Amino acid sequence: MIEMTFTQPFLLLLLPLVAYFAYLGHPVSRYGRGRAWVALALRCLIVTLILLSLAGMQSVHGGDELAVVFLVDVSDSVSEAEQERALAFVEESLAAAGPDDRAALVLFGADALVERPMMSGRELGEIASIPHTHQTDLEGAIRLGAALFPAGSARRMVILSDGRPTLGQAEQAARLVYAHGVQVDVVLLGAPLLAEAWLSELTAPDRLHQDEEFTLSVTARATSDVEAVLTVLTGDTVAAQEQVHLNPGPNTFAIPLT
Repeated sequence: MIEMTFTQPFLLLLLPLVAYFAYLGHPVSRYGRGRAWVALALRCLIVTLILLSLAGMQSVHGGDELAVVFLVDVSDSVSEAEQERALAFVEESLAAAGPDDRAALVLFGADALVERPMMSGRELGEIASIPHTHQTDLEGAIRLGAALFPAGSARRMVILSDGRPTLGQAEQAARLVYAHGVQVDVVLLGAPLLAEAWLSELTAPDRLHQDEEFTLSVTARATSDVEAVLTVLTGDTVAAQEQVHLNPGPNTFAIPLT
């Protein structure tokens, strides 16, 4: 089966202009009408082909062979149990693959590494790749995975992640590969919700004299009970520091300073 797709389909809205130009350029003279019509048809054909090219026309040839790229999130935000569940999902998928199907595996965190190249076979084997895990660059993983697809196969990308990228434009990258005929599926990995805290308000006197004592009002918010260290800096110098307990919601502290 052959399917036509376009990467910039909105440009197809310009196609009616070809008919308009044909109307404006149709021959009116009795002499040489045959050659004029042929020239007009060729011009319209050239303009149509240019518009189709700009719209990114491409043919997708479907077949019995399926190429699958698995992207597994192994960043710090995904627990080890969920990472094991993701790899078990990949193993089960490989075991159920057809005889002509091929699959690749990419592990990603702050960077993305190809753990298994695009190949046939129903066994995953031992994991050897160790990406950096302090960040989550899903966009980089999508781009790397898209480069592994062979030509002439039905293409599918399975993203196993907690959906918390910290680097790149993951949604934009996913839309791009989808526009190029790749089926994109997502398996959401559960992750424990970590306590979060942030400063929401800081209040100080508008005017102060030199060496005058004053009180700095600091409001911090938290998603749950959490212990924190509140530090006030003056340039690179620590002006005040204290251990505080944050309750869920707003917490206001008065810090005396000079």
